[in-house]
Amino acid sequence: MTVVKILFWTGVFLILYSYIMYPVILFIMSSIKKALDDSIYMFRKKDRRKTDNTSQVNVAVVISAYNEEKHIVERVKNLIEGQTYPEDKISLYIGSDGSDDRTVELLQGLAYSNLHVFDYKENRGKVSVLNDLMNEVREDIVIFSDANTFFHEDNISCLVKYFKDEKVGAVCGELQLRALDNSKNEDGVYWKYERFLKFHESRISALLGANGANYAIRKKYFEPFPADTIIDDFVSVLGISMKGMKVIYAVDSSAYEEMPQTVRDEFKRRVRIGSGNYQALFRNIKLLNPMYGMISFSFFSHKALRWLTPHLMLVVLVTNMFIDDSLYLYFLFLQLFVYFISIGDMFFHYNDKMPVLARILNMFISMNIALLAGFYRYISRSTTSSWARTER
Repeated sequence: MTVVKILFWTGVFLILYSYIMYPVILFIMSSIKKALDDSIYMFRKKDRRKTDNTSQVNVAVVISAYNEEKHIVERVKNLIEGQTYPEDKISLYIGSDGSDDRTVELLQGLAYSNLHVFDYKENRGKVSVLNDLMNEVREDIVIFSDANTFFHEDNISCLVKYFKDEKVGAVCGELQLRALDNSKNEDGVYWKYERFLKFHESRISALLGANGANYAIRKKYFEPFPADTIIDDFVSVLGISMKGMKVIYAVDSSAYEEMPQTVRDEFKRRVRIGSGNYQALFRNIKLLNPMYGMISFSFFSHKALRWLTPHLMLVVLVTNMFIDDSLYLYFLFLQLFVYFISIGDMFFHYNDKMPVLARILNMFISMNIALLAGFYRYISRSTTSSWARTER
C-alpha cells in the first residue's frame, strides 16, 4: 500500500473512530463499570444512599451579561421565583460587561434583596466579568449560566443534590436547544449524541467539559480564567477534574435556550467556539499522554480527534485525488457531491427539503467548515476575549 493510501485510510479510520467507534467503546466501558460497582455493592453490603444534606445550602448563580435587555428581567424571575429551591438560599450575581442598552437599568429596577448587580463599564469579555464576580461570591456552591438560558423549576435542586458527595467537584447539567420557528433542528440530534457521550464519560470519570449555560462547581476549586480564555466551561471543569475530583453529568437537570435566529449568527457562534476548541487543544496538549488515564482517553477520542476532523477530512479529500483507482474515484465524486450540496445550502437554505439523513450529513459538513474557520481564526490570532451579541 502506498503512502498516499495509508494517509487516506488513516484519515478515514480516525474520523470513524471518533464519531462511531468511540461511542461504542465508551458504552461498553461504562456498562462494565456500572456492573462492577453493582457487584461490589452486593458483596460489601454497604448502603450507597447518603443523607441529602445539601438541600438547604446557600447557592450562588453567576451570569456575565452583554446587551441582554430582551431577556434579563424574565431570566432573573426564572432564577429567583421560578425554582423549587428555597428562594432565600439563592443569591444571584450578574455582571454587565459594558452593556450599552437598558440591561443595567432594568436590573437595578428589580426589588430582590438577593440580586447583586455589577455594572462594569468596559467591555472586557465574559471571563473577565466571571473572574470579578467570583471575587464577590461567598456561597460554597456556584452555578454558572447565561442571560438567555432558562432553568426548569427543579434545575437548581437537581444540580445541588449531587454535592452531597464530598468527592464531587463539578456537576454538568443538561441544555436543550429550541428553534423559535419550530423548524427541524438537526443540531438537536447532534446535541442528544453529545449528551449520550457526556453521560457515559461521567460514569468512567472521563467527563472533561460542561454546558456553559448550566453547570455548578464548588467555589473552593475555582481558579481565575486567563483573560483570553474562549471556552470557560471546558477550562473550569477540566481544572477540577485534574485535581482528582468527580465531575458528574446530571441527566435529570434541565435548561433550555433559543437557537440563534439566522444561519449567519449560528455559523459565527460555531466559529467562535471552534477557535476556543483549538485554544484548549494546544494549551492542554499534555493530556494526550496516556499517563492521564481516562482523562487522556476522553481528551484524545472525544475532543482532540473531533477538533481535528476538518483537517482529517481535507487529508482524505486531497489524498483521494492522487489515488488512481476506479473504486476510489467513486468515493472522490461522493465527497465532492456532498461538499457541493452542503456549501450550497449555506447560500440557498434548502436544508428542510432534504431527507433526514442528508440533513444530518449536511449539518456535519457545515459544523466542520465552521470548525476549520475557527482554526484559521485561532492561528491568525483574530479571536478576542470581547464578545458580540447574537440575536436570539
